[in-house]
Amino acid sequence: MSLTTRCSRIGTGCGMIETLIGQRYRLKALIGEGGMASVYSALDEKLERKVAIKILHPHLARNNDIRDRFLLEARTVSGLDHPNILRVYDFSGLESEQLWIVMEILHGEDLSEYVKSFPKNRLQFIVAALITREICRALNEAHKLNIVHRDIKPENIMMLQNGQLKLMDFGIAKVHRANATQTGIFMGSPSYMSPEQIRGTDVDARADIYSLSVLFYEILTGQLPFVGKSTAEVINRIMVGRYSAPNLLINELPPPLTQIIQKGLQHHKDERYQSITEMALALDSFLTSVNFRESRIELEEFSLNRTKFEERIAEVLTVPPMATNALPLDSHEPGFKSRIGRYQASYENPAPANSTVLLDESNLPTLPPSSQDMFSPSAGFPVNSENVSRSTPPKETDDKAAGRENKAKSSSNLATMHGNRCKKRRPTMAPLGITTDWKSISLLPEK
Repeated sequence: MSLTTRCSRIGTGCGMIETLIGQRYRLKALIGEGGMASVYSALDEKLERKVAIKILHPHLARNNDIRDRFLLEARTVSGLDHPNILRVYDFSGLESEQLWIVMEILHGEDLSEYVKSFPKNRLQFIVAALITREICRALNEAHKLNIVHRDIKPENIMMLQNGQLKLMDFGIAKVHRANATQTGIFMGSPSYMSPEQIRGTDVDARADIYSLSVLFYEILTGQLPFVGKSTAEVINRIMVGRYSAPNLLINELPPPLTQIIQKGLQHHKDERYQSITEMALALDSFLTSVNFRESRIELEEFSLNRTKFEERIAEVLTVPPMATNALPLDSHEPGFKSRIGRYQASYENPAPANSTVLLDESNLPTLPPSSQDMFSPSAGFPVNSENVSRSTPPKETDDKAAGRENKAKSSSNLATMHGNRCKKRRPTMAPLGITTDWKSISLLPEK
């Protein structure tokens, strides 16, 4: 059977097991299949080492644009030599009818699956910061060579069993010196795409910073910042730029991490971190403040002894938490929520100092008596008889005098009844030892 005939059967999954590719790579098992290619584990019979082979689906191999992208991926990754980037060993060449790339084989799981093994599908914030910091290392190597990945997402991050992290799938990467992509072409995973990527305009390293910030948000909170029932709805939310700030979803989240995510998710790229190094330094600053070292070493320890690592995290959490609303969220920031929304959210958690507090009525000081009570006949205040006017009324007829006398008796009875009622209802001043300026009480913080 010719090589062409054997390769034409690629895409049938396990049916290709034991097939020889490129006269040296023996397929051993199907690792996975995607929309563009299938990935197999294989044995390099010349060097006697295990490798992975990514084979483009036959029906796509006839598309010249896709062939060019496949070639670009092979050439791009082959020029990257970094411990956090998947290595490429061999390529079929464009002259071959079937295209394939030979890569190092990895033992682990992608980040999207890795996160699912944790409660609520999210990572503790220190672990999430360490992983994000390691991705920065890989992107820094790519950006130094003017390569923009353009498809940063958990599925393209491999977490190895030893704690090492690998960035994969440069299939839609852009090399600024090349012309493999054109303005106006929509490429990427919508939920992680930057606004300029959605517009199809020219992108640079700051698009990867935006996507990495989306990933950081997701592994930290267990949900994406921009969600919708359709791709169109997700894209619309990204372009509007409104999302719930992560510190509203994770009560104990330190403000520096909220700041890092918000800066990375700025709608205008000029307002984001201007380089991946700048974002990495911000993460390093936070990790140092909580006594964690280089991310590579810490993740290795986390993989070897998770229990001991979690004990260190617990020590950090025993420190009094910083206020979750410490960051000012105004209406011009994408993480903005109305004041009322933030106050309502604070009810579910211990309220920080500058948020609304639900007052306990039993702790309120008793209000002073009203002026009406103070000057009622029952208030106990002496009447100064010297200041009462005693002008002599004009002499009246017997009928008028009798009528006035009856009216006076009626008024006297009413006054007596009113006095008794006030005596019963007069408030008691409880000596709580609280001095309160009643005019300055406000349940909401000042704007």
